[in-house]
Amino acid sequence: MIARQLISETITPLRSSETGAGALELMDEMRVSHLPIVEDEELIGLISDTDILTYNNLQKALQAILFPSPMRMSWRTSTFTMSSGLLMP
Repeated sequence: MIARQLISETITPLRSSETGAGALELMDEMRVSHLPIVEDEELIGLISDTDILTYNNLQKALQAILFPSPMRMSWRTSTFTMSSGLLMP
C-alpha cells in the first residue's frame, strides 16, 4: 500500500532528509505532535515532537533519529552488533 492511500491530504508528510528543526516548525504550524515520514511514496515511519526533542540535535536529518547507527558491544573475545533489537555475532 502506498503512503498516499494511508495519509490524509491535510497532513503534510516529512522526508527523512528534513531536519528536526524543520519538522518541529511544521508540527507547530499544523498544530500536531506527530507526522508521518514518507520516502518514494512509501510510509517509513511516524515521528513525534518528543522523539525529536529527546534526540537533542535539531540540525541533524530525521534519518539519524529514525535509524541510529548500530550499537557495538564487546564481550570477552567476541564482538556483537546490536541492530533493531536483535543481537547478532
